[in-house]
Amino acid sequence: MEIAQEYVFKNWMNDQELDQETYEYLNLFIVSGCIYVIKQWLENGKKKSPVEMAGILLKFIKRGLDGMK
Repeated sequence: MEIAQEYVFKNWMNDQELDQETYEYLNLFIVSGCIYVIKQWLENGKKKSPVEMAGILLKFIKRGLDGMK
């Protein structure tokens, strides 16, 4: 959870004004989504490499955060 908070704060929060509660919901959303994508990846035999999966998740996060601007 701390990694997501750090990423959001460093790379996105500087330009946005969110109250603390919304900021916490955003972090929970990011972490929960990543957990379930990774769970699905593991259950389906890890057809993509860990590096590919990290790239996919990062794209999902960036696109989702960009949509909140």
